[in-house]
Amino acid sequence: MTDTETEDGFQAVLGAMPKIADAVNAFTSEEVQKRAFETLVAALGIAGSSAAVIKPVVTEQEQTGSGADTDAEVSSNGNRRPPARKRPAKKAYTVPKDLNFSPAGKTSLEEFVAEKKPSNNDERNLVACHYLSEVMGITDIDPAKVLAVYSAAEWTAPAIPDSALRGTASRTGWIDTTNQKAITVPWKGQNQISKMPAEKKAKA
Repeated sequence: MTDTETEDGFQAVLGAMPKIADAVNAFTSEEVQKRAFETLVAALGIAGSSAAVIKPVVTEQEQTGSGADTDAEVSSNGNRRPPARKRPAKKAYTVPKDLNFSPAGKTSLEEFVAEKKPSNNDERNLVACHYLSEVMGITDIDPAKVLAVYSAAEWTAPAIPDSALRGTASRTGWIDTTNQKAITVPWKGQNQISKMPAEKKAKA
């Protein structure tokens, strides 16, 4: 290709840039934008190095990742797919360090856990909430205080504590998380506590 042809091709691309930019920015995937740009430039009869001097235009919104459309995935053929469901965001909790889990004249947390032997997170959440409310007399039970019990009992804490507590409430009804700043243990939970630990069935 001669220098004159290269210059003419370059000028042709510059003249068509506004329309090319509109078409390219219809996509959010950088890879799809690149292919769309190359296709449009090729349609102008320009190829090779002259087409590579201009990069696809990406809007500021796309660069920052803001806006609803940025969550949409783009398939290999350029079609948009619905945005993937986002996982619940993890909250940072400040676990209180001033809770006394060996209150004078009362059962210690260590003793209570050894007595009830919770075997899963639903039972652990129940034991934690029951101990905080019934033994320690705390009324403003929240996920942070439940995490303090987990830490003191050396249990592995759930990744998303507030979601785990709501799950226990939904599955079992042992705790009430309607107010996550004042979780309570209703009669169903109190009844379950009285039955723990579950008796193991003798093998036949």
